[in-house]
Amino acid sequence: MSTVSHDLGEQLRTLITSGLEAPYTSHSGFDGTATGNHYQSVAVGAQATEGFRGDRAGVLDCLDFRGRKVLDLGSNLGEMSRSARTRGARLVDGVEYDPFFVELAQLITAYNGQSRVSFRQGDITDPALYGERYDLVMALSVFHYVSRVIDQLAEITDVLIIETHKLHGNFDGGYLLPVQERFPAMRVLGQTDWGQLGDGSEMRLVILFAKDRERLDDVLGSPQAWARSPSAPAARRTERTIDPALSSTHSAFFEAWDYATAEELLAAVRSTQIPVEAFAANRNVSRHGYSGWAYWLLYLKGWMHYRETGAAGPGNPYFDYMTAHYVPVMTADYVPDGADATIGRELRDPAVAEQVIRRRFADLDRFEAERIDGVAADMAPIRATVGPIAPPSPLKLVERTRGETILARRIDGWHRLFGARLLGVPALRVEIVEEPRSLPPLQGAVEAFAIEEGVVSAAGWCLHPHTALDAIELRRGGETVALAIPHEREDVALAHVGVAHARSTGFALEGKLRDWADEPTRFELLGICDWLPVGRMRIDFEPGMLVTPAPPADLLAHIYGSGDLTRLVLRTALASNALLDAVEPYRQLETFRDAVHWDAGCGLLLPLAARRLLRATLTPLVEDPAARAWVEDAGRAGPPVAISQEAPTELADGAADLVLRDRPLAVLSYDQLVAWLVELRRVLRPGGYAALVTGWAEAERATMLELCGAWLDVVGARTAAAWAGGHVVVLRRP
Repeated sequence: MSTVSHDLGEQLRTLITSGLEAPYTSHSGFDGTATGNHYQSVAVGAQATEGFRGDRAGVLDCLDFRGRKVLDLGSNLGEMSRSARTRGARLVDGVEYDPFFVELAQLITAYNGQSRVSFRQGDITDPALYGERYDLVMALSVFHYVSRVIDQLAEITDVLIIETHKLHGNFDGGYLLPVQERFPAMRVLGQTDWGQLGDGSEMRLVILFAKDRERLDDVLGSPQAWARSPSAPAARRTERTIDPALSSTHSAFFEAWDYATAEELLAAVRSTQIPVEAFAANRNVSRHGYSGWAYWLLYLKGWMHYRETGAAGPGNPYFDYMTAHYVPVMTADYVPDGADATIGRELRDPAVAEQVIRRRFADLDRFEAERIDGVAADMAPIRATVGPIAPPSPLKLVERTRGETILARRIDGWHRLFGARLLGVPALRVEIVEEPRSLPPLQGAVEAFAIEEGVVSAAGWCLHPHTALDAIELRRGGETVALAIPHEREDVALAHVGVAHARSTGFALEGKLRDWADEPTRFELLGICDWLPVGRMRIDFEPGMLVTPAPPADLLAHIYGSGDLTRLVLRTALASNALLDAVEPYRQLETFRDAVHWDAGCGLLLPLAARRLLRATLTPLVEDPAARAWVEDAGRAGPPVAISQEAPTELADGAADLVLRDRPLAVLSYDQLVAWLVELRRVLRPGGYAALVTGWAEAERATMLELCGAWLDVVGARTAAAWAGGHVVVLRRP
């Protein structure tokens, strides 16, 4: 590998950076499909740049590129080509339709000092392109084009790697059938992201096809992409400059206190008497917090008192309000708009609270003293958090030069923004932080849940394995319904002795829903750390599910270890949707005709699954005689079939096109699992699917998935289950 000189390297890096940042859009010569610049995340030397698509190293690591000649179709900026060469490919040719991307790919490759990687402009839908022989062909996220030249690809290679576009029930007909006629052996390597515009629910797959099993096995290197838990995604951060006067954050105050100048406004506030105890009962301060007018009146009165006396502790009206009234609001079920949950603990210690308040007053001091002419360059930027789904009432900031509106979910820096707007500071820096679109699951349980007249309440516990949570938030879509500081749970601490922060994991939330209709609704519980979500749990609500006639509590306790119907139904609703959500990208749910619930217990999942499997007959497989009798009497599905933990069943060959199991496979012994995999292969029709909760520890997941793959195709895994301790594996009968 060669390197470029320092001076030339700096010039080349500048050229590459300007190229990646250029507002350029490519249009396909085949159908005009637009592709924006910086589609791929690329490495420029030691620096990793973030593009529309994330890193796909995990699936490439499954392949043995060593000594192979590789063709990369639709190579874009060339990152996949360079990655193949880094992993030992003998030679890599990339073909890309757009000459701008070809030039950028060549520049990046030159800067990185990689040899035997070349790029050329070409139309990958043109059959004449394919004349040279390759050991392996990659067609990542370009199947729309290469599906037209599968015959030509079969003439030049024995191994083809496909990355799908968005899966929406089209796996079989859209990808397998067109390719397997020429490349019959298949192995799904793993799942990749949809891109920065997705919300985390979309998925693509990377599939290895070969002309026979021997060639497929030969190119597999370390096929464990499914077995590794995904790393937590990093938040994207960019810095902008905003005009404080155009923000929506403090409009209520400046509309209520509308004066021509800041001096007149401050004089009016100075002359206003505010008895803190009485004023704290004002509904504006208790219900609207930062987004109201009353809070900022208290803040200004406190600042004026501080300027006159130097006191920011007891006796200062703002201090007295924050320590005596703000903390109780923060620990109650209701949290006012804009409230800072992370500061609640600091305000409980009077000495720490005084330091916090002095810092808030110091920013106002600086703005008042300097009346800064321009951007406050040496002041830390405020931070605006934006999400993939905008909230119903976002906080609006306006970019200073281009006039673009930033729709923020939260702002860290309300007091600096207020001071800047009050005292006429023309510009402030703001760091825009994008919430990750996909989040790892939190451990925990929802122990109580109810919706009455549009008011939702939830209680339980949630635990992030590596960090303490500052707050727990309940959302419906983009709407924040409730927010609370975690409270102590001694039982959780005892169950997780090695986790120092396990005690502070309890939550009790209550909030009013906008435009509530009694209909199936998905809620999310988000663990918040430094105002960013770091993990999630789901709550799936369906009308009537908590009051449906249920088995007696003693039977529930016998089967599930708990007689608490609410907890069991909530968990089962999550399980049902997690299993069906895992299957739905591969095959449309309405096409299933015969579904089997393996180890159905008391049948709690059956009515929940039936609401989505509209045309399927559900057959429960039940081991316990009492539970089997109850399920049969309840008539929730077809007649239950008796089973034991040992296969086989009484089901006929090819009796089902879908099998669901929400009890973890980890409860089975190795021999039992093997027997059941053999049974699943017998019971499922060709093209049928099974979605199963694994319960395997990460250390054993690779081995167990390999075992599954010996009998059925593993086409989905690592799908985060919505309850503690689970992952879902999706298997397909070849």
